Amino acid sequence: VPEIAEIITKLDEIIKDEFPDKPAVQIIDKWGTVHMASIAIHFGFSTNGVAALHTEILKNNELNHFYEIYPEKFSNKTNGITFRRWLMACNPSLTNFIDEHIGTKWREDADLTDLLAFENDDKVLDELRHIKRENKNALADHLQRTRDINIDRHSIVDVQIKRIHEYKRQQMLALYIIYKYHEIKAGNIPGTPITIIFGGKAAPAYTIAKDIIHLILSLSELIENDLDVAPHLKVVF
Repeated sequence: VPEIAEIITKLDEIIKDEFPDKPAVQIIDKWGTVHMASIAIHFGFSTNGVAALHTEILKNNELNHFYEIYPEKFSNKTNGITFRRWLMACNPSLTNFIDEHIGTKWREDADLTDLLAFENDDKVLDELRHIKRENKNALADHLQRTRDINIDRHSIVDVQIKRIHEYKRQQMLALYIIYKYHEIKAGNIPGTPITIIFGGKAAPAYTIAKDIIHLILSLSELIENDLDVAPHLKVVF
């Protein structure tokens, strides 16, 4: 697009004028390649690694030439979420249950130890079971409504939703599914049926990650069509 090319050229001229002796930070290099990351670092307000170690690598090695210019921009932002924020966002009924029994201070310090006072309280435990059952029903209803998939509402539900990646271990869970499949075929029936739900996507060029998705889908189809195994094990992607 001519307008974008013109903007990038002007940005490159600004950087070349300001840092004529630093070719590593220029936007368009001597071969004519445009470096979008250079634009982001020069004109963005923050550059971060995911963890402190990643940020130190950026500062000391990979992006050291930028760090020398903009040390104040570099920081780390761990891409996690505290369980209390996750709980408040995804499970309001359990959140309200906790608030009613131990107050709201746990929302700040994540301390749930006061719940131990109710470990033998059948009434409170029944409340907890009811919340769990209703949430499981909501999940089952959602799968039925949006995917036309039926799951056993009394099964143990194991959910793994994240980007498909070798280090995130979806294939290890797939190997567990294969193990359970053979166990059930050998007559070792689990006391409670098991439902395993995967969610996530693979980068287009990440062949192994796409192979993992293929494996999971193949296992799902195999199990669904095996009358010996299907009542005791289900895999949903």
